[in-house]
Amino acid sequence: MNRSDLDANDSHAGRDLEAGVLARIREWTDVFPWLRLTRTLRVAASPPLILLVAATFALWRPVLAAIVPVNASRGGASIAPVGYAPPTTDLAPLGIAAAIGQQVHIMMPTAAFDAAGGHGGESMLARDLTRPAVLGAILWSLVVWTPVVMLLLRQGALLSSGRPMQSLRSGLHHAVRRIPVAWLIAAVPLACVLLLAAMILLIGWVGRVTYPVPWFEAILAVVVILVAIPAGLLAFGANVAVPLGWAAAANERDRDALDSLSRGYEYLMRRPLHLAGYATVSLVILTVAGWLAFAISTAAGQVSIVTLDFAGASRSLQLAVLAMLNYFPQIVMLTLFWSLVGGIYLLLRFDAGGQEVEDVWI
Repeated sequence: MNRSDLDANDSHAGRDLEAGVLARIREWTDVFPWLRLTRTLRVAASPPLILLVAATFALWRPVLAAIVPVNASRGGASIAPVGYAPPTTDLAPLGIAAAIGQQVHIMMPTAAFDAAGGHGGESMLARDLTRPAVLGAILWSLVVWTPVVMLLLRQGALLSSGRPMQSLRSGLHHAVRRIPVAWLIAAVPLACVLLLAAMILLIGWVGRVTYPVPWFEAILAVVVILVAIPAGLLAFGANVAVPLGWAAAANERDRDALDSLSRGYEYLMRRPLHLAGYATVSLVILTVAGWLAFAISTAAGQVSIVTLDFAGASRSLQLAVLAMLNYFPQIVMLTLFWSLVGGIYLLLRFDAGGQEVEDVWI
């Protein structure tokens, strides 16, 4: 038998289509890709990352409270700074989910810093807080959280692709190098929305100085709608496209802000059902992690209080310990949330473009 005969015998005969899917898969993630997101739970069990997020939170929150007044009130209702969750000693797990929603809300670069519940359909935040304060809160949040978020997005993507996490030093170095790209990704949608808002403002001035003719105002209204719909698309889509764009900037070789942002908008518009499914799975993962973190913080609080009481420590010290422990579930869930976004980005990239999840730039 010569070599050509051996090559002919060794050639691949192709897949047997009657063998079934289960006989061809390598692992369960080939059938249920969302299972990859469960790997990000390792981030929530990483002491260095938890401590880093806790330190960032401790730096960010007091300055935010100084920028945004805590007790600004109007009509008998009080306004807490956006993202502020007052510590309590009876924090319930469902309350944690609401608190983490507040914390995540302010770290979204295009978050509408509006508090629901204003009187007469008006936003209490818009009535009681000045725009410089809101702008200052956004800028401060971007400055403080961007490097940490970029690190978590990178770690979550690596875990979802089946790779080990980067070291903290290497990961922070990688994240810091991509901070300007992240800021540009956050600024582009805002600039585009402001440009479209300026066009609407110009149309409004035209309607103000002209004689109120019904047919002319109808034409102006149509023009406003044609401009407002793209503005709404950019503004709403940025809440998803910017985090996904950050994930692209953190995990792709090319640091192109526009390409990363366009990926975010593309995945939102082309795969909304996939995105909703992955978000639902992530919510379940966050809920489980929140329950575990709450149980740990509750047990730690009980041990601390009993021990401090036995030692004769002051009541103020005991309350301070409980107040700090109540933030532990939020820190854990913040860490896990941004890591999940990194994994979701890889899954959406595969769904939209067919690029393998394991294909992560190292």
